Amino acid sequence: MSEITSNIRRVKQAIRRAAEKAGRKQDDIKLIAISKTVETIKIKEAINAGLTIFGENRIQEAQKKKPNCLHPFSGIWLDICNLTRLNTYLICST
Repeated sequence: MSEITSNIRRVKQAIRRAAEKAGRKQDDIKLIAISKTVETIKIKEAINAGLTIFGENRIQEAQKKKPNCLHPFSGIWLDICNLTRLNTYLICST
């Protein structure tokens, strides 16, 4: 098992315990993986380990990573950045 898979499993267990303690459903809590400075191969490992929501705060980086990670990925990719004119243009043009 890779380090990424092991870490994801550990975080999901912590989420499960916290949900139980709070009297909530585990499915109501969303785990968002932030891909800042992370290589595409590691993002693919996280996808293979079951993560479905990713966020990137550098739009130019996201534009490079998305095409390599999205197929056949059917999850969600969030742009989590300050909306400058350039970032707004880049988000809208993709």
